[in-house]
Amino acid sequence: MEKGLFGASAFTSGRILPIQGVQVYVSSLQNGTETLLYSLLTDENGNTPIVELDAPDMALSESPGNYRPFSVYNVRAIKDGFFRTLIKDVQVFAKRTTIQNIDMIPLPKNTDGIDTTNTFIVLPQNL
Repeated sequence: MEKGLFGASAFTSGRILPIQGVQVYVSSLQNGTETLLYSLLTDENGNTPIVELDAPDMALSESPGNYRPFSVYNVRAIKDGFFRTLIKDVQVFAKRTTIQNIDMIPLPKNTDGIDTTNTFIVLPQNL
């Protein structure tokens, strides 16, 4: 296993306004069990710190076959006053930096008790 780098950027209003204080959780799913790897917080520019994540060796992706040359992770973003965001299967490649943009959508009034999670699934690439 090698390492890839991951960070997130949280914005609203069409990625114009950065959002400080968004809690970003990075987890992996293995054998049906989700494991929290990082709990990150966005800064005044809407960015989390960059962290290292496991990714398959780059050399393994140079041969034909059914090998997936990236690891996948789930990313959750939470901040009061905004819809929660869940992004499934974020792809991380070895020796590369993945920046996941997170569009935070303000909650309308009177949403107490309602599931306010937006879920997005990143589809695998044909490589």
